[in-house]
Amino acid sequence: MYKFWSAQKSNGDLSPVKLVKQMKLLRCIRNQKGISLIEILVAMVIFVTGILIVLQIFPGGFSTVRQTEYATIANRLAQSELERIKGRIENLPDGIVAIDPQNAANCITNIDPEAMGVIPNAIAGQEYYFSDANRFRRIIGEATRIPSPMASDAEWQKGSMYMLNFSPVATSNTIGLNIYSNPMRRAALTTDTRWLVWMGNRDYSIDYSNGKIYFRRADYNRRFIISYSYWDQSGAAPRLVKVDKVTLFVDARTNTDPDPDTVDLVAPNPLAPMQSLPVADIPGFAGIEEGTDVVRRAFNDITNTIEADGTIPWSQSDPYEYIVNNAAAGIISFNPYGYDYNELTSSGNQMLTAFIDYDVADWHVIRDERKVPSKPASSEDEYINVKLSLKSLKKAGSNDYSGIAPNLNYSVLAIDTENGRTYNEDSLVDVINAPALSVNFRDGIVGFHKSLHDRDFIILYKAVGDWAVQVFKAYSEYNRRFDIPTDLNAFGYNNYYIGANDRIYFPLCYAGATVAVSYAYKSNNIDTINFVQSESFQISNEVDSLTGLCYIDLKQKQIDSGKTDVILTQVSKVYGTSVGVRTIWRTSGGGLASSWKWKKADIQTYLTRPIY
Repeated sequence: MYKFWSAQKSNGDLSPVKLVKQMKLLRCIRNQKGISLIEILVAMVIFVTGILIVLQIFPGGFSTVRQTEYATIANRLAQSELERIKGRIENLPDGIVAIDPQNAANCITNIDPEAMGVIPNAIAGQEYYFSDANRFRRIIGEATRIPSPMASDAEWQKGSMYMLNFSPVATSNTIGLNIYSNPMRRAALTTDTRWLVWMGNRDYSIDYSNGKIYFRRADYNRRFIISYSYWDQSGAAPRLVKVDKVTLFVDARTNTDPDPDTVDLVAPNPLAPMQSLPVADIPGFAGIEEGTDVVRRAFNDITNTIEADGTIPWSQSDPYEYIVNNAAAGIISFNPYGYDYNELTSSGNQMLTAFIDYDVADWHVIRDERKVPSKPASSEDEYINVKLSLKSLKKAGSNDYSGIAPNLNYSVLAIDTENGRTYNEDSLVDVINAPALSVNFRDGIVGFHKSLHDRDFIILYKAVGDWAVQVFKAYSEYNRRFDIPTDLNAFGYNNYYIGANDRIYFPLCYAGATVAVSYAYKSNNIDTINFVQSESFQISNEVDSLTGLCYIDLKQKQIDSGKTDVILTQVSKVYGTSVGVRTIWRTSGGGLASSWKWKKADIQTYLTRPIY
């Protein structure tokens, strides 16, 4: 204190007021204390307790944020798939339908597209392939012109490569690949062989009364795929029975006999549907309905004829051939002689076009299309990283997960779109024998060896949460049927029925889809017929209580526009115009993943394939 007093005195400041203030300041400085460790711990406990209370008050808030993120990813996946399909609109299939779990050769239609449960009658152990997104897996009529073969002689001999629109492809307990041409030309309605000898290779003739069909002879084996309808008079009233895509085999003939090949049309035996009979031998057969016949050449699979040195014995006279390069990855090659080949069809001369039926193995396999950049992020890196759409990839060999498909025991499969070569996490790069891929399962990143730079790949994988991207499609063109079967699953996937109330009925599998209809009607008690071209209708989501089928109401639409006494006089064309994509995933609810709840995101657009 004396030093303090002396300092003030030496400065000449002896003001009592200032002296008192400075003494108080000195006293405060001497009385200051630090914060103890106990006080810090108490504060932290109070803070953490407050956070826990907030979490208990708002338990759904953070879950909502997470689900919003998932929904954003789901919509992005669906939109990406839709844009991919738009980019390959010329390859759009005729339809995507459900497989009969009891008979894989058949399709069923009384299936609700909104349901997620297992299809009834699924075989024990196969439920996974008939539930949620996998309820609709059969692709019908994916179209492609025969692609251009490679320029060099060596590559040309490998054929014209084509990658299916959807993969991986199921290769067991299914129809496999069924490939066929545009409809052939019906050249004559006669059994007079004097006229039939003038038929061309793409012509046929048919005997509607006796169920026989005639083809020009050829010196190579052929298969034909035929659809038609016949009249059955075995019941109280005649009914029209649809026969869809039966296969007829015609053997080669090397003799000079000009007479055509005569073949019996076949149909499923009503008493044993797994067996076929000549249609004329079916009890009650009363002739084939004229104009319902559609005949196509089937492409022959010659994969088993490839020679030991890899040479493929392509026919120069019969371009209807293909080989399977990689069934699971959906890679096939057509006879290169089919490129620029013109075929005579029911619509005139056209370039050779293939239509392909096959089954998707599993919609839960995510398909990303990526281009590998030109160089790694660092000059020292051996791998170029490519980010996938999803994180948390499933790893083969862990948690009872065997791989992306029964015949693909890999975590990731990358397919080079130029040459069809496939790589997985065990593949090696040629020459240097370095791993082709490195996989970051947690972050969803695939590293490609730098030697694979600037190449386009399709990458297949599965992700935790059972994510799936599924595609729906209204059928390209529907045909009228004249009855409703007792078993609604027998209502054809490409059929419609006109009821007494002038509603047009469709099977349940098309609920919510969009179709266009060309039709004619009269109204207001005036005999003038009004023609409507390609008017758009959305098929009802609910089923009609009397028929059990979904429907559109042409008459009601005219009534709603102010017309009265509307009478439908003709329906000339009904065709599908919508394509939908659905992303589904499971949300964690605790316990086993199989008990988690499904979530989904849907988008739909108008899309039709160009006419071939």
